[in-house]
Amino acid sequence: MKYIFLALFILFSLAHLYGSFIDDKTIRKYTKGFVLLCLLAYYLLAAGTIKPLIVAALAFSLIGDMLLLGKRFFVLGGVSFAFAHVCFSLAFASGTDFSRIPFVVCLC
Repeated sequence: MKYIFLALFILFSLAHLYGSFIDDKTIRKYTKGFVLLCLLAYYLLAAGTIKPLIVAALAFSLIGDMLLLGKRFFVLGGVSFAFAHVCFSLAFASGTDFSRIPFVVCLC
């Protein structure tokens, strides 16, 4: 089942990229939400250990995409993407051993 969602993710992504390439707003409008929905479903089925922060980040990204389809909720879409970025950052930070990073790298 997870490979079905992976295949759908790839197909919707390619369709969305094609819609962007030919500047077809209708194609982009109908594929935008399915890209993240399929990615979220694939993650839930394929991940060994599901991280709630990743699920939240993908959900906020999906909500942000849906809110950005119209101009009326543009600010709320941006806020949703901000929450998604925070969730992605926290998920990354929770699985990273920062003590292994040389201090010199932090100065760059």
